[in-house]
This record gives sequence, C-alpha cells and structure tokens, in this order.
Amino acid sequence: MYLSDKKTFLFAELKDDEQRSAYRIEPDSEHPLELLIGEQSIPVVNLSSNGLAFYLGELIDHEKELLLQPDQQLEIQILLGASTNDTIVATIEILQRQQDFYRCRLITNHQAHKKLCQYIVDQQKQLIRERKDQSRKNRSDLDNNENDN
Repeated sequence: MYLSDKKTFLFAELKDDEQRSAYRIEPDSEHPLELLIGEQSIPVVNLSSNGLAFYLGELIDHEKELLLQPDQQLEIQILLGASTNDTIVATIEILQRQQDFYRCRLITNHQAHKKLCQYIVDQQKQLIRERKDQSRKNRSDLDNNENDN
C-alpha cells in the first residue's frame, strides 16, 4: 500500500495469532497517552481505533482500588500526548482482566472516532519517518565505513 505521496510504500506484518481488527500503537515517553477514569490518570499500554489496553499496577491505592470487571462500561477521557491539550471522550467496555492488565473495547461517537483515527495515522507516519531516517543513517554510516577501508 502506498501513501498519498505515491512514493512511500507501507507494509504490515500479519501475525497468525492476531485477534485485533485494527492497527494499534504503543505509546512511548515521547508520545505518551493517558486514560482518565474519574480523576485517576492511567498510562495507556496500546491503542487502536476500536480498543485500548492499560495496566494499573502500583498506580492505584489498593484501599480505594477501582473495581473493574469484564463487561463493565465506564466513561473515560483519553489524553492524546503530553504536548497537546487534545482529549477524546469515550466509553470503554472491559473485555478482559489479567491481574492488573485490562483490555477494553472503545466506544466513541463519529467525531471522536475520526479524531482518534487521525491521531493513530499521524503516529504511524511519524514512526515511518523515524525508521526511514534511521535506515538512511545506517546506510550512510555503512557507506562511510566502506570508504574508510
């Protein structure tokens, strides 16, 4: 598949055991994502256009622990990066809980879904640019090493 510039080729590796129907991004320190449940801020582990996962771990005071169970629905906000004030208001449905790790279905209105999809595409493009730049750098370093010999 090519981007609209007709020059950048994209490919995706499909895994046999993959159950998701949408591409997911995994936030890092440069592109953090946070989930707000009430006033509790929780880092997002991964995000797609129709779901997300998060890990509570030590973030919750266990005396006031959020009791999240499968099939439970909660109103949430997703904070899209530290450098922006962009938020998406949505509902999550808890699909699975494994100790303190939660997988959820994301329920949004059309406008929020569109905003979320655009954010994910922008993050994918940024990742592609970074990989492309790294590949160029590696190629340049290799050429320089060959010229030195």
